[in-house]
Amino acid sequence: MTAYADFEFYRDTFLGEKIPEDKFSHYALRASERIDELTFNRLKNAEDIPEEVKSACCAAAEVLYIADCASEKSEKGISSEKVGEYSVNYASASGQASDRNVSAAVRRYLLYTGLMCKAVEL
Repeated sequence: MTAYADFEFYRDTFLGEKIPEDKFSHYALRASERIDELTFNRLKNAEDIPEEVKSACCAAAEVLYIADCASEKSEKGISSEKVGEYSVNYASASGQASDRNVSAAVRRYLLYTGLMCKAVEL
């Protein structure tokens, strides 16, 4: 499988700055897999990938990258800790939150394209 967007599109058209070039292909591929789920594989055999799909891929890749960075920083599920009058906050189920955020990022770009609607057949 090939990702729906490459780093050049991310940097030059989407104007993304969050994902380093050496990590982009990993996150773009994961984002593309999620797009395929949300579009019922309608793009699998597409010759030309619409700009909305490329942008959705970049947005979803950023969500995945940010979620991974946050989970690396959060040790043992603790998102914050206070010493005076002891207080600990635990991170929520990051996988579920990340999945919702990826879906929202994709919907932002593909909602009105007909690619996400079950009733539309291309």
